[in-house]
Amino acid sequence: MFARIYDGDMYAAGKKCGYSAKQVEKLFVTKRIKDAIARKDTLVDPLSDAIDVSRRKAERMMFWMETMDTGSVEMKDRLRASELSGKADGDFIERVQVDEHKEIIIKWGGEDINGLGSSNPVYPQIGAEGNPQEP
Repeated sequence: MFARIYDGDMYAAGKKCGYSAKQVEKLFVTKRIKDAIARKDTLVDPLSDAIDVSRRKAERMMFWMETMDTGSVEMKDRLRASELSGKADGDFIERVQVDEHKEIIIKWGGEDINGLGSSNPVYPQIGAEGNPQEP
């Protein structure tokens, strides 16, 4: 964060990150921070400008739309553009709803946890020695 914010004034960048002046001075001399600042200009931060991100998404969608509509493009490429456009719009999201109810009964000293006891003979009870016993 410090390296991304740094624009020549280490104290201003440190203040924006919540560091004290002493912390900034210690931080600024570390190799990791120096390297991050040095390569900062070569990296592209896709989240740095929300408008730029929206513009790139719009351009990508326009490219796919043009590819789908152009008759001189091979059909396999047109279908692929259509698929990518659909995926970007969320057309292929599969929703599966599972309705399953399992009853779990925990025995403790011969009673259910809620203290009501159980007459369900399906589940084995744990005996005094800790071994399962058939009902």
